[in-house]
Amino acid sequence: MAFLVTYTGVGAPRLAGLAGGLQAFCILASFAPYAPEMLGARLAGLATGIVLMAVEIWLLPDFPPGRYADRLARAATLASGVLRAFTEEPRSPFESRSG
Repeated sequence: MAFLVTYTGVGAPRLAGLAGGLQAFCILASFAPYAPEMLGARLAGLATGIVLMAVEIWLLPDFPPGRYADRLARAATLASGVLRAFTEEPRSPFESRSG
């Protein structure tokens, strides 16, 4: 079962988020210390998390990722803007010291 939940993330980005949420539910439900009197609260938290994940999947549309060339162009534009900002403003700690 753990392999299937982990391998689900290979399918698509939305499934990767779902797989991460399911892993978190599994880990948090069995997190120490074991306190049988907290079972109701843990199950309520699990049910709330499952409902919220279902609402997210059903209500939020899954946008198509677009063409690879367009995504690459946007990433290159962003990277060039960041590099340009780094070259325009010196951030070295040695340049701000005097003497």
